[in-house]
Amino acid sequence: MWHSQEPPTALSTEEKTALLHPFATWSPGATVVLTGGEPLHKKDEFFSLTRTCRRMSLPVAANTNATLLDEDAVDRLLLEGPQYLLVSLDSHRPALHDWIRGAPGTHDRAVSVIRRLLARRRETFPGSDLRLLTNTIIFDGNVGELDAYVEFARELGVDGMTFQMLSRTFMRASRRDTFFERHFPRDVTRVDAAIDRLLELKNAGAPVATTENDLRWMKLYARDPDFIGEQVCGSAERNMMVDQHGNVQLCFFMRALLDGRVIGNVRQSGLRELWESDLAIQARDVMAGCRRNCGMLNCHRKQEAP
Repeated sequence: MWHSQEPPTALSTEEKTALLHPFATWSPGATVVLTGGEPLHKKDEFFSLTRTCRRMSLPVAANTNATLLDEDAVDRLLLEGPQYLLVSLDSHRPALHDWIRGAPGTHDRAVSVIRRLLARRRETFPGSDLRLLTNTIIFDGNVGELDAYVEFARELGVDGMTFQMLSRTFMRASRRDTFFERHFPRDVTRVDAAIDRLLELKNAGAPVATTENDLRWMKLYARDPDFIGEQVCGSAERNMMVDQHGNVQLCFFMRALLDGRVIGNVRQSGLRELWESDLAIQARDVMAGCRRNCGMLNCHRKQEAP
């Protein structure tokens, strides 16, 4: 994804902002998620969207690798940014995180930002509602070290930790998914032990934000990352993904299920119209039978009963 360039057909900041008012009217209190790539490549747009969402009482969550955050951006995050900020941190060990990210120094920058955000919130902006979480991808290189990672993150003072199993690579350049093939944790005994330990730590009070059901489903995923019998994906009933061109899908992989089709484009139709369209209904019928394990992604999984 980092190789890609924004195309001339991309939605403008004004076009993105214009989606928010009708969305808030139609679905008050729904969460807006800003993701990428790295959403803070475009800081002014990022904060324009978070401010607008706040005015409309729409909670905002955002993912970041935290490498582009200077002092000014730290304060802006606490004053006008999202309510939930997830910082990618794949290991407590700098060398391993940097290897995963492909650039030296990314671990130190991410941890420095976490420390600064938490310190500024504590000392200067105690009324800030920003909640800072780390997100960790479980793969063969860290599956045996999650105990130490949880302790490290807890000492940092983060508000929570989320975990996801390694998934198929988005936007890969090669035909083969080489990284996934080499580094998916295929020793189910190690995965089971790691997940059981996360459950123990969560039940003992560690701020593991991933739910117990989500963690248990990871054991199924480890046994076959391409298929599971249980239908765990609820994306078609809860999500709308608007890409940079304005195309709308009900999950990140919907096009593969619908022969390349999307349910429409926000430049031609409103979000509610698209959500209730005949094509969306058809897409849900197809997706109801989907057993692909991309449903294991946090954003895709079925919501648990309260």
